[in-house]
Amino acid sequence: MYTKTTTETTHTPEPWYDSSTGNHQGLVLSEGDGQSVAVTYQGPADAARIVACVNACKGLNPEAVPEMLAALESFTRGIDSAEERGETFVNLNRLNFHRRRFRAAIAKAKDPTS
Repeated sequence: MYTKTTTETTHTPEPWYDSSTGNHQGLVLSEGDGQSVAVTYQGPADAARIVACVNACKGLNPEAVPEMLAALESFTRGIDSAEERGETFVNLNRLNFHRRRFRAAIAKAKDPTS
């Protein structure tokens, strides 16, 4: 699990939840103490999106998310390409390449020093 070092800025602990001010503004609140974390001025949907992202990434190193996405995109492109060529067998070497990328991305997400 990803933990912050003492040199990093800490943030309000998850979980967060969203609410509305009634004036077309969204609120992001801490479930722990109910304190306001943020106000969104384009509507409650922005607050809901912020909350969904923050809560989904709890315990992850946010810097690893782009690498995880790239690994998954690469894998799906490989599978799509194999399907387009009409391959009906599993190429273990290709899958092992992607498995290594997935494992590295997962390790970084859980431990930024890996």
